[in-house]
Amino acid sequence: MKILSKLLAASAALAVSQPATAAEFVFSFDLSGSPVITGGFSFNDSLTGVLGYGDLDAFSISLAGQTYDLADVGSLTNFQYFAFDTSTSTFVSAPITGVFGSGTGTFTSILSAATPGLNGDPGFFITPTAGGQYIEYITSIQGSYDTVTIEAVGGAVPEPASWGMMLLGLFAVGSAMRHRPARPARVSFAL
Repeated sequence: MKILSKLLAASAALAVSQPATAAEFVFSFDLSGSPVITGGFSFNDSLTGVLGYGDLDAFSISLAGQTYDLADVGSLTNFQYFAFDTSTSTFVSAPITGVFGSGTGTFTSILSAATPGLNGDPGFFITPTAGGQYIEYITSIQGSYDTVTIEAVGGAVPEPASWGMMLLGLFAVGSAMRHRPARPARVSFAL
């Protein structure tokens, strides 16, 4: 009986915990149907509104032969901009002042992160305008894209608390069945 009461207490504790799931998205910036920039990001699906880099659990982007992840972006101090609107599943743009390519001024970005030195240093900058442009600073490669695709990936992955609840439930059912007193079989025949 002690085991059953402990099992019920553990089940109750797990029942009140709200398991979190991760929302995961992949994106592609394409030029004439071919991807020129690809990446993905994830965040706790309980978050809503416009999210920034600080809200993400994971992030990666590949462009012009370079790949950056969330740790890389955190180390870059210039043009650090990411905004994703969870209600529309779109990137949100903002004006950023600085250097883009060979020009200096205010540019609108939808994804960016760079170091202060820019050309030759790590970083990237992507504009949202029609016929959008991008630059990767290590390689100094500039290019353009004509479409952006953002897609949700797969279903939610259960958290450990959910797995624990399921296992405790199976254990409780098995335990109840095992400890139920056996009843003698009754057979009756119709005459």
